[in-house]
Amino acid sequence: MTRLVGIPDVAAASSLPLSATLIWTHEYRRGDRLGMGSVPLTYDRDAGKWMHNGAEFDLLAARFGMSDPAPPNIRILFTLGSGSTVQGTSLTLTPIENAAGVLDLTKPLNVASWVTGTAYQSLLTQQQTAIANLNAFSVQGQAVAQSLADVTGELDGVLADVSAVLGVAAPAVQIAQAVGVRVPLLENVFASAVSEGVMLYGTMGSTFADYGFPIGPRAALDRLSITVQPVTAPLTSLRLQIVEATKAGAVLHNQTFAVNAPVGVPTRLTLDTSALVGDGTKKLYAILRGNTPFGIAFATNTLFTTAGGYPAFAYGYNTDLADATLNDAAGGQINYTPWFQASKRNYPAGTVTPASAWTDITNTLLSGPRELLPLVGEVQPTLGTLVQETLTSSAIVSFAALANVFSAYTFPIGTPTNFDYIEFGNTPGNPAKLPTVLHWQIVVTGTGAVLLDVRKTLSNVAAGVEIVTRHKAPALLNPGGAALEIRISTDGYIGYRGTFAGGATNGAKYNSGTPNPDAWAATAFSGSGVLWLRLGVASGVKQLALAPAFAGGLKTEVLKTADDDLFMPTLSLPSVLYATEGQTFQLYYDTILRTPGLDLSPYDVDFSVTGLALASHNRDARHFWWTPTGAEAATASYAATLRVHRKGKLLASATTTIRMTTTAGGVGTARKLLALSDSITNRGVWLSEMVRLSERPADPLTLTSIGTRAGTQVPVGLPAVMSEGWEGKTITFHYRDAASNFTFNGADPTGTAFSLSQYLTANGLSMASGDAFEVMLGTNDLTTSDVYHTTEAAALATIAGMVSDLNAIIANVQAAVPGIRVVIATNIPPARVDFIHMRRWIRYLWAERIFSTYGGRESEGIYVCPVAQAVDPDYGFPFELRAANTRTDGTLPTLPYITDYLHPNVPGYYQMADAHYAFYKWLWRV
Repeated sequence: MTRLVGIPDVAAASSLPLSATLIWTHEYRRGDRLGMGSVPLTYDRDAGKWMHNGAEFDLLAARFGMSDPAPPNIRILFTLGSGSTVQGTSLTLTPIENAAGVLDLTKPLNVASWVTGTAYQSLLTQQQTAIANLNAFSVQGQAVAQSLADVTGELDGVLADVSAVLGVAAPAVQIAQAVGVRVPLLENVFASAVSEGVMLYGTMGSTFADYGFPIGPRAALDRLSITVQPVTAPLTSLRLQIVEATKAGAVLHNQTFAVNAPVGVPTRLTLDTSALVGDGTKKLYAILRGNTPFGIAFATNTLFTTAGGYPAFAYGYNTDLADATLNDAAGGQINYTPWFQASKRNYPAGTVTPASAWTDITNTLLSGPRELLPLVGEVQPTLGTLVQETLTSSAIVSFAALANVFSAYTFPIGTPTNFDYIEFGNTPGNPAKLPTVLHWQIVVTGTGAVLLDVRKTLSNVAAGVEIVTRHKAPALLNPGGAALEIRISTDGYIGYRGTFAGGATNGAKYNSGTPNPDAWAATAFSGSGVLWLRLGVASGVKQLALAPAFAGGLKTEVLKTADDDLFMPTLSLPSVLYATEGQTFQLYYDTILRTPGLDLSPYDVDFSVTGLALASHNRDARHFWWTPTGAEAATASYAATLRVHRKGKLLASATTTIRMTTTAGGVGTARKLLALSDSITNRGVWLSEMVRLSERPADPLTLTSIGTRAGTQVPVGLPAVMSEGWEGKTITFHYRDAASNFTFNGADPTGTAFSLSQYLTANGLSMASGDAFEVMLGTNDLTTSDVYHTTEAAALATIAGMVSDLNAIIANVQAAVPGIRVVIATNIPPARVDFIHMRRWIRYLWAERIFSTYGGRESEGIYVCPVAQAVDPDYGFPFELRAANTRTDGTLPTLPYITDYLHPNVPGYYQMADAHYAFYKWLWRV
C-alpha cells in the first residue's frame, strides 16, 4: 500500500473552520494509450489519514496497475464549514517520500505555492464584495466596530470624536487609520434647493471656467457638493476657495481637487475640505475655478438677494486655476445662486469598517498571501521610541499636482542609529498613471550598501489620497551610525510628504518620464528636498483578530457567490460574425467559452438572434446553426446575444453583430488571396472549398489563390489552390527565418527582413488594391515541448512576441501594396477531447488578443476573420470507432476516438470554408 501523510499548513493556520479536500489527478499509460484519473480525498484529522470512500487512500491501487508517465497533479479545494468550496487552485508537485510507500504532503505544499494559481485570485474580490454587503446591515456593522474597539484599546478615545484627533500624531491615530476606515455620517448644514434644477452656461460655445457665488452664514462645514457639466473637454481639476462675504474677502479655505466630469454630462462633485470652515456668523462666498469651461447647475435667483447685502453671482474665463478676475453678473442674473449642498461629517463609533490597508501591512509582517489575510487578522507596527523625525510638520505634500510626472526620489536622512521602525508618506496626484507598486530601500550613502529593501503592492490607489508606509525591519539597523539615504520608486506618478526649497542642493534626486519601480532616482534636485520621515524602535506589533460575528457573516456572504465563481466562464465571442445565403452558419459554444474544465454540462448556453424567426434556426446543448434564406440574407445585419446560465443564474453574457450577404451580392471584380499559414492551410481543403463556392454561376465573385505551395490534400473534384501554408511553422518563422519565402537580406539583426514586394517579384506574382493578405497562424507558436506545464504567464509572453512580429508583417504588407486588405483569422482550437486542457486554454488567450489588438481597425485596412467558432470540436476532427475498452467481449459499444486533435477532417475543413466564404463575401461586397 502507498500512503499519503501530512496536511496543508493553510488549513491548520486559519482562524475560520477551514477544511481541505484533495483531488489526486494522475495520468496513466498502458502501451500506447494515455488516460487520466482523479480521486477526491478528505483528511481525517483524528486518524491523521487521507480518506476515500471511508477508507485510507491507497495510491498504488488507484493506478489500476498502470504506470505513471508524469508526476501527479494535485488540486486542493478549501472549504468553509461543511460542503461549500470557497476557492481552489491546481499545482504540480512531487511529494516527499519519507519512507517506502509513504508520501508526505506537508513540506511541498505551502501558502506561497497555493496562491500562485489565477483561480484563487478571485477570493479577494469575493471578500471585498462580502464586506460591502455586510456593511449594509447595521447590526453586523456595529458588531465589527465593537470588536475593533475591544481588540485595540487605543481606539476608544479616538472613535468618540475622530474630527478632534485627526491631526494628532499619536499612536491611537496610527492604529485607528491602520485597522479601520471611519465612514462619515453626514449632517446636512444647508442645501440651496431640493434638486439641481437647470444647467447654466453648460452649452457648446460657453467659455466660463470660473464661478463665484454666496453660500450664506453657515454652521461649520467640511463638504460642499455641486453639479457641473463640462463644455468642450473633461473637467479633471477643480479649485475651491471659501472666502468671507465677497469675492475679494479673506480666504478661509483654498484647495484643489482631482475630479472626473465627462463632457456634456451633468456630474455631481463632492469636495471634502481638510478642515471645518465657517462658524455660523460669517457670510461665506464660494469660488470655483476649473481647468476647462463648464456649466453649473442653477437653483434659484432669489435665495441670496443683493438687497440683503449679498454679493452678486460672478463668472470668469480663466482655465489654469489661477486667481483671475471674476466678473459680476448683470441684469436679471445678478441674484443667480447655483445649486449646492453644504454638509458636515460626523464619526460615531458605529461607523467603523475594515480598512483595505490592513492587507499591505500584514502581508509584509506575516509573509503570507494578501488574499488570505482578511480570514486571519491584520497587524500594525507601533512606534515605541522615536529616534529621528526629519520634519516637525508632516502636513506638507510636494510634487503631487495633476501635471507632475515624477516617479522616483532619493533623500539623505542623516545618521540615525539602531532603529527598526520606518514611516513616511507618498501622494499620487496625476491620475494619468496611478502607481500599483511601491519599491523602497534604505542604503548607505556613498557605498550604496542596502540595509533594507521592501517592495509593496498597492491597492485602491486614488489621486490625492496619501499612501502611508509603516514598516518594521526584522532587526535594528545602522548600529555604526553611517550616513544613510532612502530611495523610493514606483510604477506611476507620485509626490511625497515633505518640503522642497530653492537654493543649495542637499543631495536629493528625482526621476521623471516613464516610471519604473526598479529604477532609482538619478537627477539632482535644483534645490533642497526633505522627506518627512519618522525612524524609531517599534514597541511591538498589535494584532487584530476578526470578531466571530463578523467572520460568520463573511462566511455567509462568501458562500453565496463562491459556488458560481468556481464555475465562472470567460467568453471569447467575436464582436462581429459573418453569414451568407445558403451556407450554414455554425457557432459551437465550447470554442468561445473559456471554462475551468472541458465539460459544458454545468452550463445552460443560449445564443439568440434578434429578429430571426424561431423556425429558421436550430440549437442544442453544443451549438447553434442556421442556413440563411435569400430574404434573411438581404438584411444588412442582425444583433445577437450569448447568455450562459448555471442553476438558473446568469453567469456571463456577450453581444455580437452578424453581418449578412447574399449569393448574388458583390461585384465581378477579380480578387486575389494570399494566405500565410501553417499545415492547416497547406493541406488546401478549406481554401479549395471556398474557391469552389465562389465559382458557382450565381456568385459574381472571382477569386484566385496565389502562393508558391500547392494544397497537398485537396479532395477530388475541387479546384487546385496555392498558398504560403508551411507545415509546423510560426509567425516568427515567416517573419525572420532565412528559410522563409518572405525573408531577404536586409538590415534586420538576424540578417533577414520580411518583404512582400520582393516576394512577389521573386515569384512572378502580383497583387493590387482590394486584394487580401490573410494570416492564420499561432497553433505552432503556442505549442511547447512541455505543454503539460505551460503557464498562462508564459503563454502571454509568447503572444506578446507574436504580436510584435505580426505588426511588423502588417506594416510591410500595407506599404508594399497600397489598399490591400490585411486579414487576421482566428485559429481553430484542438478537438475537445484533447486531454491537455492548457493547450486549448492558450488558444483562447490568442483569440482574445486578436480581437483586442486587431478588431475595430477596418478603417486602417485591417480585418478579423472569425473561424474558430465554426468548427465542430467533437466530430470535426479525424476519428475512428473503437470498443469502449480493450477488454471487450464483443458486446460493448464502439465509441469515436479522435486520431488527430489538431487538424480537422474534411467536414471540419468545409466548416472552415463556410466561415471564410461568409467573411470574404462581406469583405468584397462592393
